[in-house]
Amino acid sequence: GESERFAAITDAIRTNTPVDTIIVVGDINSHLSPFAHRALYAPINGDTKSPLFGLKNQGILTIVKGYPAALLHARQATLIQLYSAGNTPAERQAAIDEILMLNRPLAVVTQRASDQALEVWLQGEQQASLRLQNRDRSLWFFRPSGQIEP
Repeated sequence: GESERFAAITDAIRTNTPVDTIIVVGDINSHLSPFAHRALYAPINGDTKSPLFGLKNQGILTIVKGYPAALLHARQATLIQLYSAGNTPAERQAAIDEILMLNRPLAVVTQRASDQALEVWLQGEQQASLRLQNRDRSLWFFRPSGQIEP
């Protein structure tokens, strides 16, 4: 099932990140937030259905939870800027900076097969700390400026 497919990454998020950490993930089929017990920045695609409610993510966030649609779309654009393979390092850095403006720790989940360009950039990023890497996924951790490592 979904929880088994992401067991290592969800365990790493729960045990290696503070409880106020925000998760970002580029895989439209992942639903890490309920399993990792951390907040999801936004789903990269609002048309994906939640396995918990059977509704599209966009509907859950805007109708049920009351988030403004403009905020959701802006956050999805930030995720696309981070995860899109052809983006420049400056575009990726701008996306990370935008998320870190929330002044909360950040966990970036990458898929080793499809997020290779992002992983190369993260490896050279001094702010990023690799917390888990297995054959399928990696977990990168960012702390907002001025916060001390746990």
